Amino acid sequence: MVDTAEVGIWTVVVKDSYHGGSRAQPFAIAVMGNGVNDLRPDPTMVEEEFSMSVTIPQVGDQLQLNTKIFNVGNVRADFFDIRFEVDGTEIESKNIDIGAGSTKSQAWYWTPQTSGQSTLSFIIDPSD
Repeated sequence: MVDTAEVGIWTVVVKDSYHGGSRAQPFAIAVMGNGVNDLRPDPTMVEEEFSMSVTIPQVGDQLQLNTKIFNVGNVRADFFDIRFEVDGTEIESKNIDIGAGSTKSQAWYWTPQTSGQSTLSFIIDPSD
């Protein structure tokens, strides 16, 4: 923590302290000062954690879609909406909260009614 600082460009070095987890760890730097407040939530989808219960869905198959939301921010994300859409049509909406630096899993359900490709979207805080 730095109590006083001069205006300018800073170089920040982050060192791995040989923890037991992956070497690729997310981190955040918070800046707070006169006229600056960088302490805020920042929920985001973890795209590589998306999964479906059926690899190649067929018309009429009920699918379970699993997503993970990670709060990259450094403060709690109080309740916000997540909207699940298929081809721009809302299927389901959830209202969740998530702590700073935390991950939360969500399960969604959808049954395709027509054959062909569909675009699935998960929109965090659609009113923002």
